[in-house]
Amino acid sequence: MSRKSAVLALAAALAVGGTSIAAAGDDDHDGRAIRLTAKNAGLSIVENGQPGLNRGDRAVIAGDLFQGGQKVGEAALDCVAIRADGTRLQNQCVGSMTLPGGELAFEGLVAVDISAANSGTAAVVGGTGRYRRAHGEVTLTVTADGLSGDVVIHLR
Repeated sequence: MSRKSAVLALAAALAVGGTSIAAAGDDDHDGRAIRLTAKNAGLSIVENGQPGLNRGDRAVIAGDLFQGGQKVGEAALDCVAIRADGTRLQNQCVGSMTLPGGELAFEGLVAVDISAANSGTAAVVGGTGRYRRAHGEVTLTVTADGLSGDVVIHLR
């Protein structure tokens, strides 16, 4: 994977989130923290026509969501680079995920520094089915290659 692809994948992965069926015993103040693992299942990079990292570059990503080693859902992301400055990249990411009982939607303005470890937060903005009243935040800390990460969702 090229450096540009890895950076855009990392930025998009930072917006990945999800929820699960059980959240008991987690540490959010209202008892609704959910922990998952996200793994990249497909990536397409659409460049704006200029070499290197540039505004307008886009990453379209499919992801799988796991809990306790079991696949519990899938996610889809579309991230557009809004700013690119040296090793820093800012992306507008929107996405959705399917899970047992419904779907969640999320979005965020995600900043990435390709020279450092990264963690990012996006908003859970709604859902369907059992998640129809969902709102809160999702935080993801990604691996160095940007292709998987640890997800923590805080639903309010």
